[in-house]
Parts: sequence; C-alpha cells; structure tokens
Amino acid sequence: MEKSKKGDTLFLQNQNHRFLRNNKMGREKQAYRDLLQELSIKSQDQYDKTLLTLSTGALGLSFAFIKDIVNISSATNINFLTGSWICLTLSILCILISFLSAKYALDKAIEAEDSGAFYESKLDRLTSILNLMSAVFFIIGLIFLTVFIKLNLGV
Repeated sequence: MEKSKKGDTLFLQNQNHRFLRNNKMGREKQAYRDLLQELSIKSQDQYDKTLLTLSTGALGLSFAFIKDIVNISSATNINFLTGSWICLTLSILCILISFLSAKYALDKAIEAEDSGAFYESKLDRLTSILNLMSAVFFIIGLIFLTVFIKLNLGV
C-alpha cells in the first residue's frame, strides 16, 4: 500500500511536470503566433501604403510627363496613356475598397467573437482579391505608362 501511494505521487508529479512543460510550450507557441500575426498586419499595412503611394505617384508622373515633356497634340499611341490612367486609377480604387472591406470584416469578426458564434465572412476573401487586383492593375498601368513614354520620348 505504501508503495502504491508513493507510485501515485510520482505519477502525479510526472503528470504535473508534463502539464507545466506543455503549458510553457503552449505559451511560447502562442507568443510566437501573436508575433507572426502582428508582423502580418504590419506587412499588409505597409503593402497597402506603398502600393497606394506608388499608384498615385505614377498617375501624377504621367500628368507631369504630358504637361511638361510631350505635347498631347503630337503624342502617339495615346491609348497606352489612357490605359495606364485607367489601370492606375483602378489600382487606387481597389486599395481604397479593400480598406473598407477589411474594416467591415473585422467588425463582423468582433461581433461574432462577442456573441460566441463562429466567424466566416466572404469579406475576407474580397479583401484578398482586391489586394491582388490592386497590384495587377498597378503593374499593367506601369507597363502601359512605360511603353507610352518610350514611344513618345523623341516626339
């Protein structure tokens, strides 16, 4: 009987040690996950700001190019310029709409968390699609603008 109590005590100490070790690992994993989440948010924020700055800057550059370097009446292949303006504007709009969809998705997630409901929203997917589209429109707009400038530099 004495041996059994001692064995039980050792068993409980061993279980307690495992629990503490797992709990510590759990806290470390959670801290690491929280860090990754924070970095992901900062990265997305920086991406949005950078793409918005570049898109508006390219749009402004194209206006300055037309005004100061190439006379619009003698410019050739004006469709490239028009295409770049459309794509750069669409890039800016996608970014701005993604800000709104992300905010609404976060609001819905908070409501779901408060009510204890499971959260699943199409707004998350919409935000991701808008972010991708903003980059695609920016790249296409930049290509169109570059082609237009190249074709009109000597004119």
